[in-house]
Amino acid sequence: MEENSYSLIRLNGVRPNVNDIVIGLYTNIRIDAVLKVDLSRAFAGNDTHAIDIPQLTDRLAFALRQCENDDEIEDHPSIALELMTNKVADSVMRTWQVVEADVTVRASVRSNYYGLQSEVDDVSVTVHRVAKRKYDMSNRAVPESIAHVAVRSGKVDIDDLEDSPNADYFRTLIEQNEEENKRIEDAEAAAAAQAAIDIANAAAEDYMGNSAEGDAANKSCNAEGEAVNADNSCENTCDNTGENLCENQLNNPGNEMAASEERHRFFDVDPLQMRTTLVISMRGVANHATRSAMLKIVALLEQDGETRVDGISALYVANALDGDYYTCVFLLSSTRDEYEMLRLVRIVSCSDKDKITLRVLGSRSYGAPATETESINPEGLPQEIAQMVTVDPKSPELMPWMQIESDAALDHNPLSYSLALALDTQTVGIYSDQWLLGDDY
Repeated sequence: MEENSYSLIRLNGVRPNVNDIVIGLYTNIRIDAVLKVDLSRAFAGNDTHAIDIPQLTDRLAFALRQCENDDEIEDHPSIALELMTNKVADSVMRTWQVVEADVTVRASVRSNYYGLQSEVDDVSVTVHRVAKRKYDMSNRAVPESIAHVAVRSGKVDIDDLEDSPNADYFRTLIEQNEEENKRIEDAEAAAAAQAAIDIANAAAEDYMGNSAEGDAANKSCNAEGEAVNADNSCENTCDNTGENLCENQLNNPGNEMAASEERHRFFDVDPLQMRTTLVISMRGVANHATRSAMLKIVALLEQDGETRVDGISALYVANALDGDYYTCVFLLSSTRDEYEMLRLVRIVSCSDKDKITLRVLGSRSYGAPATETESINPEGLPQEIAQMVTVDPKSPELMPWMQIESDAALDHNPLSYSLALALDTQTVGIYSDQWLLGDDY
């Protein structure tokens, strides 16, 4: 990305909309920030890459308000302003698209209160931060709007007789969604047909291989039979044994092929023996390390001989006051019971617990409808597992789940009803629906 494609956003005097915050020696505390971002597409009228300035100011004010009761700042009052600046800068750099920032925290000194012999009107600390990796907008998946999400979820119903710009806009989105669904169905059908052809070809190759082995065994037996006849030592034994063996292999080559396939590791997982399905959510700070950790967890669970990932949502981005987060939901089925699955999930995710917050939203018997999903009772479970299943799902978990199971319910409460009552729905949207393929990096 060219250096001159960046723009600057300047925020001055940001502070909580409450009474004056007093932290140690300082009062009248406020924040100034200069953020380096790419606004080229926003200038072109594309709102998908615009910075939400009101939300950003709320995030800065929230970070400042948290400093009021911060234990580290209370324990080190002499460097309170420096610590506040550092924490606010951390919050700024967790904002999507911010590649560089100058953050200044200003405050007035309560000199009279502390009996100081000097007077100062104002004091400030400024820090300069640079993002560890730059955002390449030209090769990055664009988060979808709430309108796109609503259409994809089937929540939009436009009257054919309605004539308005809003109705025309949603009709366009509905047509695009139908075309995309048709494309996906065609691609899946083509992939299934190709898989069937590959399986048939592999079976034919195995059949021909076993037939060749049978021919070789037949020739060997005939040669041994001739030698025995010439020698007159064990004619009956060799003839009977050799001929029976060769005849069995020639007449029933499929038996050997079936026996070979039954020993193949692919057949260690029998779909008919599946017992339990878990609904699992993953959440982490919106960066490349989080996405890699999510992929790792899914891959490890899929490779286990007794589990199978039955579905996975798009990668969603959730905006919060303390930063942006990636979130997704996937379905995991297994031949194990519920407790054994929880132990496996905890073991697999343990190495990435500093990057990923993994929660089990609910479970159900394999093959049961999504409406029968129930939350897991943590009573009697080990503390680590109990913490993993103790969850009150909000929009960042419900929206990805509803994408893969639109009729799902948790404890007999439909997800659509829970989302309708949620207050944070507008802060969650699809980031990439092909993130498993790596198209956004």
